[in-house]
Amino acid sequence: MSLKLTETMRQRITTALLQHRFEKEELALKRREHDVAMKVHRLRYDASMRKRMEALPSGWLPTASRVWVKAATIGGTWLGYTEPVRLPTGDQGAYVYLDKIKNSDAVAAAVIDLHGAKQAYDERRAAIASETTKTLASFGTVARLLAAWPELKPFTDKLGFDASKKSLPAVIPGELNKSLGLPVTH
Repeated sequence: MSLKLTETMRQRITTALLQHRFEKEELALKRREHDVAMKVHRLRYDASMRKRMEALPSGWLPTASRVWVKAATIGGTWLGYTEPVRLPTGDQGAYVYLDKIKNSDAVAAAVIDLHGAKQAYDERRAAIASETTKTLASFGTVARLLAAWPELKPFTDKLGFDASKKSLPAVIPGELNKSLGLPVTH
C-alpha cells in the first residue's frame, strides 16, 4: 500500500507548481506595479515636496506601502510599493483620484493598463490552478501520481512526499473497543 495522497498534499503540490509556473511573471508584475505606483506618487507630490519629505529623519513622517488609485474607466485598484514611501504629515495619501489631478492622463493610462494586466494574470493563474487541482484529485496515492505524471517527482521530493513510503493500516486498539462497549476482536 503506497502513501495516500491527501487533500493537504494536493494543495501543497498545486501551490508549488503554480509558484514554479508564475514566479517570474509575478515578480515582473510586482515591479511594474511599483513603477506605476511611484508615477502616481510623483504626480501627487511634486519634486520639492518629495525632497523636503526625504530630508526629514526616518520615522518623522507617516509612510504608505500601497495606494488606492481611481482612474476614469476603472472603479479603483490598489497599487503596492516595494518599499514604503513617505507622506506629508496629516495626508493619508492612501487614496488618489486621478480625475482630479491635472496632467494625469499618461499616469491614468498606465494604471488602467496595469489593472487589465493584473486581471488577465489572475484569470490565467486561476484557470491553471483549477485544472491542476482537478487533475491531482484523480489520483489516490503518490505512487500512482508519479507513475502517470513523472514530471512532478522534483516537486513531491522537495515537499517530502516519498512514493516509496508505505501507509500503515489503521489499527483499532482493543481497549478502545472495550471502552466503547464494542466486541473485542484483537
